Parts: sequence; C-alpha cells; structure tokens
Amino acid sequence: MVIDDMTEHKKSESQLIEARRYLPEALVRNMSTLDVTKIESQEREISAMFADVRGFTSFSENLEPEELMRVINKYLSIASDSIGLFEGIVDKYMGDAVTGLWNTQLNPQLDHANRAVQAAMQLVLDLHAMHEILPDNEQLFYGIGVHTGEAVLGNVGSKGRKEFAALGNATDVCKFLQEQAGPGEVIISQATFDIVGNSWECERLTKLVREKKGYEDVVCYRVLKRIKGQGITQAFVDDELLALLAQENDD
Repeated sequence: MVIDDMTEHKKSESQLIEARRYLPEALVRNMSTLDVTKIESQEREISAMFADVRGFTSFSENLEPEELMRVINKYLSIASDSIGLFEGIVDKYMGDAVTGLWNTQLNPQLDHANRAVQAAMQLVLDLHAMHEILPDNEQLFYGIGVHTGEAVLGNVGSKGRKEFAALGNATDVCKFLQEQAGPGEVIISQATFDIVGNSWECERLTKLVREKKGYEDVVCYRVLKRIKGQGITQAFVDDELLALLAQENDD
C-alpha cells in the first residue's frame, strides 16, 4: 500500500509539472487531477488573443543579442501575466508575439469572451505602468486582437515533443484583428463584440488598416474603455489584487 501511494504521488507530481507548462499557477493550485498528455482533441467555441509588439523589428536592429533577449522577455512576461490573471493559457510565443486562449479543455469558462478582453485591456494598462520605469528607448507597445469562434483543440506534435494547440478560424481571425491594431490598441471581432458590448465601450472601424484576401467581410471594433458599473471577472487572484483592480476601474 505504501509503494502504491508513493507511485500515485509521483504520478500526480509529474502531471502537475506538465500542467504548469499550460496553465497559470493559480489554476494549477486549484486542480485535483489533470493529465494534459492525454487530452482528447475537441472542437469548441473559444476566445483567443493575439498580441504583437509594434516596431520591434526596427527596434532590435541596434541591440546586442543579450540586450535584445532581456527586453523582449520583459514584454513577453507582462503579456503572459495578463493572460494568466484572467485564467487564460499561453498558447504560443512567436518571436515578439504571444497568443492566449480561453475556454479550452484546460480552462473551461462561460465568460471566456469577457476574460479575453479584460486580459487584453489589462495588458495595455500594465504596459503603461512598466513604461514609467523603463528608459525611453525601450518603451514599446502591443497591438492586440481578440476573437471568439470555433477551433479544434488538442495536443499536436511528434512522439518526442508535443504541445497543446488551437487550429482553425478562431486563431486566424484573431491574428488578422491584431494586424488592424495600432500601438496600445485592442481590436475585437463582431462575434466578441456581440458578447461583451454591454460591458465595454467600443467603436467600429470604418476602414481596415491592412487589407487581406478572404477577410473583406470581417467587422472590427476598437475597445475604448469599460462601461461604468460593470465589474471585473472573479479570477483566481487574491482579495487585495481584486480590490486594487476594482478601484482602478472605478477611477
């Protein structure tokens, strides 16, 4: 019995280590069991966020490799923290870009669209806060896109390496929306707006910044601010942080 208990404990610890690659620490602490290596593929509605640093290519041309990695890791970390705060999972890092997912098999949520928009707007706020302590030559901005739609989710890869991924229209549209965003802007789709429009003040884009074949009919909205009186999502964060966020929204 002791051996069986030790074996089960080691198995549980191994599963938690794997889970931390996908999930925010707050979610991992609240899990009982989860084996991410055996998740079955599934088609479901998700909300996805794509955030890309504006002007990073030209910015990086005059930096030494070590300095370049130091700066980009700051921006990727702050984006990851914003995603994790509202219980999203970091899907991928792609150079200076990061994608987040809500309502996957790993983090099922009824209010996933609101969580994604809140994470995007939190990222904008956090960037402004970070800029207060960064030198002028390191101050960059994200352009952010959020879309709600269908995707196929599951583990992809080879025998030696796998990763959880979302495939399909949801992530493709999300990337396109990001391309319409200026520095520090959050652009959402019609599908996302239909869900969050009562909580966030938005303005419809009358002209696309970048045309793309196959996306001529995509309707885009720029998120301006939260509508007064609408509360924040109760993510797994401590009471002190929730109080600070509520005070910030009231201001």
